[in-house]
Amino acid sequence: MLKSYVGIARQGGLESFYPENGHVAKFLARRAYRRHPGDRVCYWATIQDEPAREVELQLHCDNRGLALMLLQSHAHEIGVILPSDVQVKCRAR
Repeated sequence: MLKSYVGIARQGGLESFYPENGHVAKFLARRAYRRHPGDRVCYWATIQDEPAREVELQLHCDNRGLALMLLQSHAHEIGVILPSDVQVKCRAR
């Protein structure tokens, strides 16, 4: 079954991977774009259960690059969650 996940990714791999809900997505977007703008992105993806468990396992084992590679190769859809206007204004200060 396809499920939606959200998280933070950077060039070196995944930082986080969570089942999607409105609260988690907003929290992760703030975290991704407020602290280190430009070096990480907040993403969403749809992925089957089995590959999602493998992504979680690799992330738990601190294999962040492999976790990102698995997500990219098994995701049915993947995209970036852009910062909101409020987050952009906070960065500009």
